[in-house]
Amino acid sequence: MTKRIIAAICLLLLVTVFFTGCGMNDLPTGEYIKSSVSPEGTYIINAYVCNGGATTDFSVRCEAQTISTGETRNIYWQYHRQDVEIEWLSDTEVKINEIKLDVTKDSYDWRN
Repeated sequence: MTKRIIAAICLLLLVTVFFTGCGMNDLPTGEYIKSSVSPEGTYIINAYVCNGGATTDFSVRCEAQTISTGETRNIYWQYHRQDVEIEWLSDTEVKINEIKLDVTKDSYDWRN
């Protein structure tokens, strides 16, 4: 009985750290899915699927990259997803899986 309780507590701590201990800058890299360039060619969205392993489900991470400087910033993190739909609404506004973001300032993190 004691071993089960200790194992359950360890698993709970591991899952808690995985989901809450990281900010948008500390997300796993993941496996590349696809990219989409903004209408005027200023930005590119790179999308990745992250496999959480046996204890967690898949997640999708998207980063916005400024093409002229190469600077990237994580703007989208969604749990329970393996796919991504990217639709540009303007050169700076994008809809990722129905979440509307301004790539210059917004981000979406399912944990918040």
